[in-house]
Amino acid sequence: SMRAAALRAVRIPRTPLHPSLRAGRPSSSALAPHMRGFAGKVEVKSKQAQATAYEIQEAVKLVKAFSTARFDETVEVSVKLGVDPRKPNQMVRGLAELPYGLGKPIRVAVFAKGPKAEEAKTAGADVVGADDLAEKIKEGELNFDRVLATPDCMGIVGKVARILGPRGLMPNPKMGTITMDVAEGIKSCKQGQVAFKTDRNGTLSCPVGKVSF
Repeated sequence: SMRAAALRAVRIPRTPLHPSLRAGRPSSSALAPHMRGFAGKVEVKSKQAQATAYEIQEAVKLVKAFSTARFDETVEVSVKLGVDPRKPNQMVRGLAELPYGLGKPIRVAVFAKGPKAEEAKTAGADVVGADDLAEKIKEGELNFDRVLATPDCMGIVGKVARILGPRGLMPNPKMGTITMDVAEGIKSCKQGQVAFKTDRNGTLSCPVGKVSF
């Protein structure tokens, strides 16, 4: 069973993480809610599991085994890079295309005019507009997950930058979200393209799928 496989994986000796990486890791009491199904058996082994480095295949098995929520949980990867994101040359950000997406439909909004707006609609964009789209955003309509824009519409996008920016939705040329090829941009977003960026502590976190994958 998956539970038995998880217990066997926990018992396998592994190379401990460097002491500097242990700081701030959750206590066994914090992990307890995720281990109800294992009762005392895993509780005894939990400290060893926290300070253990696993191969990806084994880590995925543990994630599946420890999942107790009634919904399909999102799995994230977090990497402590040790960089200083306050320095421009140490900011790490980019895009990655996941082969099976994120397990949920992605809604895409596109700022475009004329033929490019029609191209966006044909390509499957969920929301397309220019000044009218900006007004909807000001009114609180944010029913989308990604935002694309053509270069000529960036003046309009700038009017709602304070709304889109904090939510990670602001189009950016480095992220490929300011483009004239809106059809290709929409296709990439819909197929599971995810954006990643280091936080203020120099840690990169990115969703990679669902527990059910």
